[in-house]
Amino acid sequence: MTNINGKPVPTFIFAAQPSSFHAFLICIMGACYTSICSIHLRGRKPKVARLYNGLAVVSLAASLLVLLAAAVCAGLKFCLSLNSAMSGA
Repeated sequence: MTNINGKPVPTFIFAAQPSSFHAFLICIMGACYTSICSIHLRGRKPKVARLYNGLAVVSLAASLLVLLAAAVCAGLKFCLSLNSAMSGA
């Protein structure tokens, strides 16, 4: 972990992208919250539970998309740094 603008950010994937890390956390929390709501409401209100279930799936997909985008950016940055290190040597 490193502190960027006073906020902790993991150094592995999200080092240069603290806003992506926070978006990832919000999407994960949304997926957990909506899935718990879906579980609690499935017996009493099945239509509302299906809505929460759909929101959980969308939120989980969004979190995976944010993670994938950050991983691709970090991978490209790593490859470019290797390329510049090899050409400079």
